[in-house]
Amino acid sequence: MNKMKQAVEIINKYSPYFAIFLTFIFSFLFTLIPFWPLAFVAAIFGGFLCTKMKCGALSAMIGIIISWGIYIIIGIMRNNTNILFDQLGVLITGSTGLGFLLILVVLIVGAIIGMLGGTIGSGIRILVEPKFFPENTKEIQD
Repeated sequence: MNKMKQAVEIINKYSPYFAIFLTFIFSFLFTLIPFWPLAFVAAIFGGFLCTKMKCGALSAMIGIIISWGIYIIIGIMRNNTNILFDQLGVLITGSTGLGFLLILVVLIVGAIIGMLGGTIGSGIRILVEPKFFPENTKEIQD
């Protein structure tokens, strides 16, 4: 069981990186299919890997921002979406060249989704962990 304890310690030590990676992968996959609101579920999975709520929220937020940012960059390079953002900026504000503000709004919405999902996921882990992963009981030592 000593090896199991070491493995759990290593996973807990590097859990923010695992959470960022898991959130990034799931969020990017959910963004490629038409179910982009499931990025919230990806953030919950990422936040579940962290034992602290602040860590879960930040890790999930970073993962979603990176995946949505890469998706926007791919859209700009492949489909010239910056023209669409500029036209929407003209419709909303009335002046040209403000499409980057819409890109920032999209990334801020992704950050909010990531923070909320990561907070919920890490909160679920905090609630569940003492019940199913006891630290100092005879079951682990046997």
